[in-house]
Amino acid sequence: MATNDSAAKRYTEAVFALAREANQLERIGSDLAAVAAALRNDPEAGAFFASPVIQRAEKAGALSKAFHGRVHEITLHLLLLLVRKRREALILAIADQYAAALREERGETPLTVVSAQQLSETALAQLKARLDGIFGKDFLVSQRVDQRLIGGLQLQFGDRRYDGSIDGRLTALASQLL
Repeated sequence: MATNDSAAKRYTEAVFALAREANQLERIGSDLAAVAAALRNDPEAGAFFASPVIQRAEKAGALSKAFHGRVHEITLHLLLLLVRKRREALILAIADQYAAALREERGETPLTVVSAQQLSETALAQLKARLDGIFGKDFLVSQRVDQRLIGGLQLQFGDRRYDGSIDGRLTALASQLL
């Protein structure tokens, strides 16, 4: 039996291919993000959609009523297919994977900058421009503050992590001395 991640990946790949064929990558990405946000932010909607007790026909009817004309037909058909196949629990993973695939399609790479203090917009823009040039990527920068770092920066994108923080350097020094 396939894991939920691999099942979600298969659905994501299929929907992404259909969206590309229909030239609706952005629209379906927005639809999926909105559906996922609704399920995450509204406990009743999330419980209704995930409940194994509620009949599939009732769920399909509610989805059709709620989303017909509001989302692209590919998005609606995906939701109805998930209900029909009893795979409702995959929708959040599909939405997340679709967003990642869309970023990759655009050539965008998420970059997390961790610093001891909040960096100014100017400093972040300069850092982004420099890293874009070094790595040949278009980074989408998000920032997080971690006061334990004392100073310096930590950068994380993809499976790469660069630790230029004082805390990281002290930890490395301590491990070399011991």
